[in-house]
Amino acid sequence: MKIKDIDISILKILFEDSRTAYAEIARDLDLSRAVVTNKVNAMCEDKVINNFTIDLNYENIGQEIHVMLEIETSPQENTEIRDTIFKLRNVERIFTTSESKLFVFAYFPSMQSLNTVIQEEINQIKGIIKIKTNIVLEKRKKIPF
Repeated sequence: MKIKDIDISILKILFEDSRTAYAEIARDLDLSRAVVTNKVNAMCEDKVINNFTIDLNYENIGQEIHVMLEIETSPQENTEIRDTIFKLRNVERIFTTSESKLFVFAYFPSMQSLNTVIQEEINQIKGIIKIKTNIVLEKRKKIPF
């Protein structure tokens, strides 16, 4: 599916708030509600839109520390390590690179809980070569159009 300018405009609105009513999007873009509905449905069918989701404010639920762990793994055990780490309660997402590295985004209520998870859970996983801990100071995201 080739993304058209109108699709991008709809995506930008939904990216900011996926609960935005189609009628409101139609009004903002000077389109009919049916056109917006059809466009969104088509983007869902074509897997341009995978999910309508929420963006949590982790600080407001007691998860003050946001980290990005860069974990170098043994290539043979990368997938198993990824799956094990992804099951940890504090992990939000994981990216795997071609260099047998995992970039793990996680939230913790305190530095002590972060240290405990690293020392008592992650460090105990066979095949991990090195862990680099990066404290995230600011998080921004945007739609890449």
